[in-house]
Amino acid sequence: MPQTRMIISTADLDVKVKNLSQSIESIRKLAKLAGGYVNSSSLDNNAKSSTGSIAIRIPVKNYGSAIEEIAKLGVLTKKDESAEDVTEEYIDVDSRLRNVRREESAYLNVLTSARRVTDILAVERELSRVRGEIEQAEGRIKYLRNQSELATITISFYTAAPAIKSSSLTWSFAEPATQAIHAFGVIIHKAVTLAIWLVVLSPIWGLALLAAVLARRRLQPTSGL
Repeated sequence: MPQTRMIISTADLDVKVKNLSQSIESIRKLAKLAGGYVNSSSLDNNAKSSTGSIAIRIPVKNYGSAIEEIAKLGVLTKKDESAEDVTEEYIDVDSRLRNVRREESAYLNVLTSARRVTDILAVERELSRVRGEIEQAEGRIKYLRNQSELATITISFYTAAPAIKSSSLTWSFAEPATQAIHAFGVIIHKAVTLAIWLVVLSPIWGLALLAAVLARRRLQPTSGL
């Protein structure tokens, strides 16, 4: 039974920094000095911004001071921490491990006195099962010890989007020229369309004009001699 509580400590941090590469390198050095190691890391650079993440495992005794040092690298914008107490689980698994080890010892004693092949095969099957349970329990105990002895800190770094350069605000001839050419093209297209409609409808307009002239002549009074 452990003398102290077994706590799995984890933290997720978001930090805004000026230089992403330098910040990640600083975390690598911090993890080494704290007696830990880098578990994983990634880096993504693009035109708008840069992001990166790094996860470290360090001894629990250095957990708090490590977070303070990380916050000094830039602006800490998010901090999520969790502490999972696995003491009871460790006790249960450790107890089960002791029981299956006693069971293994008993089957080994039976195996030494077994004479019939069927008895030997039956005991070996039970030994195989028990040893599988022992391996599983030992693996879980090892995991719980490792997770409680080393805290996990995951840091997500990001840089602000770069400011718009003044050169991009300088007036350029190309843009208004392109707009003017496009507008001129639209005008020409509409003018040509109108001309086509006038040509197509010219017989109708001619007949209408002739009818108007004839009607006007009929309405004019005839002068007598």
